[in-house]
Amino acid sequence: MSEPISVGQVIDKSWLTYRAHFSELVSISGWLLVSVIASIIGLSFSPPAASLYASLTSFSATETVGTVLQILNNFLVAPILYIWIFAATARFLRARDHGGSTKLSAVGREGWKRFWPLTWVTILFSVLMLAAFLPLAPGLLFLFGGSFLPSLGAPVSSLGTLLLILGVFASAYLVLRWGIRYYFAPLSLAYNDMQGQSAFMHSRRLVAGRFWETLIRLVLPKVLYFIIFAAALFILVIFGEVLIGAVSGLNIELHARLSTIVFSLLVGLQSIVLNPLVMITDYVVFQDIEKRV
Repeated sequence: MSEPISVGQVIDKSWLTYRAHFSELVSISGWLLVSVIASIIGLSFSPPAASLYASLTSFSATETVGTVLQILNNFLVAPILYIWIFAATARFLRARDHGGSTKLSAVGREGWKRFWPLTWVTILFSVLMLAAFLPLAPGLLFLFGGSFLPSLGAPVSSLGTLLLILGVFASAYLVLRWGIRYYFAPLSLAYNDMQGQSAFMHSRRLVAGRFWETLIRLVLPKVLYFIIFAAALFILVIFGEVLIGAVSGLNIELHARLSTIVFSLLVGLQSIVLNPLVMITDYVVFQDIEKRV
């Protein structure tokens, strides 16, 4: 069996692929601008932060529209775009590997064809991650029950605390174990056209006996990306705050609103640039393991 690709090689191959196809990849992830613009519009019309804590405050029509737009964007528009972008990017990489059409229109259609299956796999993966927190339930139940049993409150609460601590460790183990074991299920579907249970089983087969090497190669490159992009975001935010301060003057409410809008814009633009690189990293690790299975 050949040796696994090193972390340095993962970063190098990911960067070379990202740089070679930057315009195509960003053209796909650039559709996130729809969500970014919707978020900015929603923030522009949303009620001031101070009024959110005033229980008797009634929002105006425009503030209500802004709040509704924010909710729709966060829970509908953004998830739809993220799922499609994931699928379209995977199809772009497959087309590049197998000599298919890499035109945006072609990979976009391929992405939409896999939207609902990928949505279903994403939901199943999310449910699985939520199930990993079930070990917390006994401790929480005992702590809750102890508050209603005055005579046995102390012993029951103590037992609940112990069970909760054990539950935290158990949940952390399950989140890590299941998260890595089934991490490649969405990519197995979007890239290899595996459906539902087959995608999960394929991911499990890939990771079997390779848990730590997979974890290290998935996490360490992204830690490096996060450090670099976080530093860039920090510098841009400072520069933005200087400009916002010059525009807003002593108007605290205007300053707060503009700061939130600018930060959302910067994070959105950074996501458009960073997401393809993160996904290519997953793809490089995925391809390396598939070749060695």
